[in-house]
Amino acid sequence: MIFSRKDLRFFRYGSDVPLGERPRLLDDIERIMSTNWSFSRRHWSEDDSPFHPEYGMTLMVQDQVPVAYSIYKRLEIHGRQILYLAGTAVSAEFHGLGFYRTMTRVMLEAERTTTGERALYLSWRTRNPLIWIHNAALCASVVPSPQSMDEIEDLTDLCLQIAATLYPDTTPEGPSMVMSNVYEHLTEHGRDYTKADQSIVRWFADTLSDPANAIMCVGRLR
Repeated sequence: MIFSRKDLRFFRYGSDVPLGERPRLLDDIERIMSTNWSFSRRHWSEDDSPFHPEYGMTLMVQDQVPVAYSIYKRLEIHGRQILYLAGTAVSAEFHGLGFYRTMTRVMLEAERTTTGERALYLSWRTRNPLIWIHNAALCASVVPSPQSMDEIEDLTDLCLQIAATLYPDTTPEGPSMVMSNVYEHLTEHGRDYTKADQSIVRWFADTLSDPANAIMCVGRLR
């Protein structure tokens, strides 16, 4: 499925991205990412790309130039269908315009057309409390949750299984699901979290005192 309009392009399968567009798109992804992060190596490359059938991709476009992207990966673990947000960024000048929300909505609408009545799970790894707040609001339950560190055994087990599938060399630790040294090549630029729930912002700051660490999350979508 390829969905396109003036300001948005959606590829349900990364393999549908035309071959001739792929090198330029990898450059666009790096450019967008660089407005939010400094990094010592390229995050997506020709050798490790999202141009495969298990990935999907949404692009927000301004004047025919991508200014935001969201890449996700479909997984199935013990019969449970999971959408893993493998990489998302909005150019810094377009923060606050709802692009992240729009890209997530487009992905969910497309994927729900194929799942029927089966439960669908959303998973992500982040250092950003705004990402947690947005994604958690889409879920009936989520781990970890700074609002309640009571473990939900089923989701905790699933979170560990997702991490083991995607990142077999790094295991999330404790109920906070911290993954150590996974962002060692990334340095995040300053973000404004003043409008976010400050209890969640503080929990992220306390839990992720090491800038190389991130939190693995999963929730059951409503």
